[in-house]
Amino acid sequence: MNLLTKERVLLELDIKNKDELFAQVAKMALATNIVQDSQELVVAFNNREAEVSTAFENGFAIPHAHSPIILEPAVFFVRFQEPIIWDGVNQVSQAILLLIPDRTNETNKSTDQTDIHLDTLSGIAIKLLDKEICEKLKFSHDVDEIVTLINQPADLSHQTDNQSQSENSLSRLTKVVGITSCATGVAHTYMAREALLKAAEELNWDLHIEAQGQKGPEFILTDEQIQAADMVILATDIGVETDRFIGKKIYRVGTKAVVNKPLEELQKGLAQAKIEQNLGEAKNLDNFVVKDKQKWVSHIMNGISYMIPFIVFAGLISAIVSGIGSAAKIDLNGDNFLATLNQFAGIGFTVMMGVAGGYIANSVAGRSAIAPAFILTMAGNNPKLVWQGYFKNVMVDNPITGNFESINALMQPLNIVGAIIFGLAVGYTVKWINTKWKINKYIQPIMPIIIIPVFLTLIFWLAWMFTFGPLIGVALGYFNFAIMKMEASGVGMVFVGLVLGLLAGVDMGGPINKISSFGATALIPIDNGIAMGCAAAAFGVAPLGCGITSLLFRKKLNEDKGMAINTTILGFMGISEGAIPFATKHTWAVIIPNIVGSGVAGMLAGLFKLRGHVGAWGGPIIAIFGGVDTTSGSYVGIPLFLLAIAAGTFVHIILFRLLFSLKNGEKIEFGKLKLTKNQTKTKIANQTKQSEIVHN
Repeated sequence: MNLLTKERVLLELDIKNKDELFAQVAKMALATNIVQDSQELVVAFNNREAEVSTAFENGFAIPHAHSPIILEPAVFFVRFQEPIIWDGVNQVSQAILLLIPDRTNETNKSTDQTDIHLDTLSGIAIKLLDKEICEKLKFSHDVDEIVTLINQPADLSHQTDNQSQSENSLSRLTKVVGITSCATGVAHTYMAREALLKAAEELNWDLHIEAQGQKGPEFILTDEQIQAADMVILATDIGVETDRFIGKKIYRVGTKAVVNKPLEELQKGLAQAKIEQNLGEAKNLDNFVVKDKQKWVSHIMNGISYMIPFIVFAGLISAIVSGIGSAAKIDLNGDNFLATLNQFAGIGFTVMMGVAGGYIANSVAGRSAIAPAFILTMAGNNPKLVWQGYFKNVMVDNPITGNFESINALMQPLNIVGAIIFGLAVGYTVKWINTKWKINKYIQPIMPIIIIPVFLTLIFWLAWMFTFGPLIGVALGYFNFAIMKMEASGVGMVFVGLVLGLLAGVDMGGPINKISSFGATALIPIDNGIAMGCAAAAFGVAPLGCGITSLLFRKKLNEDKGMAINTTILGFMGISEGAIPFATKHTWAVIIPNIVGSGVAGMLAGLFKLRGHVGAWGGPIIAIFGGVDTTSGSYVGIPLFLLAIAAGTFVHIILFRLLFSLKNGEKIEFGKLKLTKNQTKTKIANQTKQSEIVHN
C-alpha cells in the first residue's frame, strides 16, 4: 500500500522546531482531506510526544498520530534546511510522520484493512534500522526514489524467529524471550523487536520476541520457549502482563534504548536480569517486589514530582509577599491583604508533604492508597499526634532553645522522611492486600472507599503513634539542629553549596543531579531554602556554559551553532538536560566544565547565604520571579544569585574552550607554556628556557 505520495515529500523545509512541523503537516493534511481537523491532529502528535520522544540518535524522528479525526492512513516525509532540537536532547534533520486512523469505535470498518495499514506503518518504522536506507533518505534529492524507499515492503526476514537450526545447536545457545510494546503500539514496538532479533543473530543467541502492538499480541511466546529461557527482556514503555514469567530472570528497559543500542541492552540484560518474585509463588499479575531498589526509588521520585508544583506556588508567592512586606514595612502577621495572601500561599507548604506521600503510595498501588498515605504523612508532620508519654521525664539540654527540658520538646515534623515512610509502607501494604488477599466479591467494591482509607489509616496511625513515631521525631530534632548549625557557619555553608553544585553538574538531570535537586528540596521546611539556593544557582550553569561557549567560539564549534541558542535558553530556564547533546559529543571536554562550573556557582551561593524558594528548580528564571533572597529576607539576593551563576558560567566557558582544544589536538599558548594533546614526553630546552608540558 502506497501511503507516501510525491506531494507529501517536503525537502529542505525551513522550520525552527517540531511545533512548526506539526502545524505545517496538519495544514497540508486538512487541505488534502486526510484529516477532519488540523488542530486536533497537532494535539494528537503532541500527545504522542509527551509519552515518549519519537526522535532517534541517527537524526530521524518518526512522530505519529493515532486519532478518529484521521480519515485515511498517510505518511509525510520531511527534510529540514537546518537540524532542529527535537526533545531538548536529540538533533533531528528529517522526520517521517505517520497518520493512523483510530477506528476502534466503528463497527463497519474492515479489521483486515486496519491490520494492513498497521503492518505498512510498522514496516516503515523498521526501515529506519537499515543504515543504507537511512543514508539515502538523508541525502537523496530524487523525490521518486524517496517515495519508492518508503513505500516498498520492508525486509521482514527477521520478523519470524529462526527455527531452522537443529535442536542440538539450539541447546548450546543463550536463550532469551521477551516482549516489546510502546504507547501507540505501531512504530517503536516493531522497531525494538527488529533491533533485538538482529542483535541476537550477531550474538548467535536463540531469541523469541512477542510484539504487543495495536493489532494485539503477535509472535506469541509459547510455554516451552519461556521455560527454556535464560532471561526475559521486557522492552516496554507501558505496563504489560508478566504473570507468565514468574521465577524467570527479568530485565526491564524502554523501547527507545533497545532501538538505539540493542546489542548493549541484550548483554546488559544477561548480566543484570533478576528474579522479580519468589520461586514457586502464586500467580501475581503485578509482580509484587519490595526489594527492587530501582522501583522504590522511582516511586519516591514520582511522589516528589507531584509535590513540586505546590512548592513552586507557595515558595514564589511567599517570597514576593515577603519582599513587598519588607520594603513597605507591612506587618505580615497583621490584618491586611498581604498577610492574608501570605496565609493563602501557606496552604501549599501545609499540604505539599501529604501530596508527596499520597502519590508515592499511588505510584506503588494505585489511587486507593492515596488517602491513607496523605493523611498519615500530614499526621507525621504534627509532633502533637505522637504519643509523648515514653520520654516525658527524660530531661536534656535542648540545643535549639538552650533550655533544660523534656526531650519531647525536640520532636520535629517528619517532612519528606514521613512522606517516604508512609508512602512506601501504605503503598506496598495496599498492593499486598489487592494482590494477595482473597476478598469476597461483595466486599471488593467497598475496599477502596471504606476498608482501606478508614481501617488501614487508623491501624497505621496507632502503630506509628505508640512505636516508631516518638523515636524518629526526636532523632529528626537532633538532625535538624545539626543541619541548621552547619548552615549557620560560613565555612559550612560554602561546603554545602560546593557539594550540591558539584552533584548538580555531574549528569545533567540524571540520578546524581536529582540527589542535589530533591535533597535540597526536602530541606526547604527545615532550613527555609538555604540549601535550595545553592542547588538552584548550579542547575543552569552546564547548558549556559555550553551554549555561550558555542556562540563565542562559533568558528571552532561550528557544528554546534545550531544547538547554541536553544541550549542557552534552556540554561536560562534552569534545565540542566540542555547540556546533554554537548556532553554526548565532546565527552570529558564538557563534563569536567559542567561539574567545576556548577560547583563554583553553588559554592558562591552558599558564601552569599542565598535562599531558594522554588523546589527542584533553578537558573536565572527563578530570580526574575523573585524566587531567591538572602537569609535576612533581602532582595539583594537576586543580583548575588545571578552573580553566582555568571561566575560559574564564566569558569565553564574558560574550561570548555581549553579542554576542547586539548581534546582536538590544538596548541594553546599561555606565555611560554604550551599545551598539546599528542606530545608524549617533557623536554627542557636550556637555550630558550622554554618548557613544554606534555598531556596525553
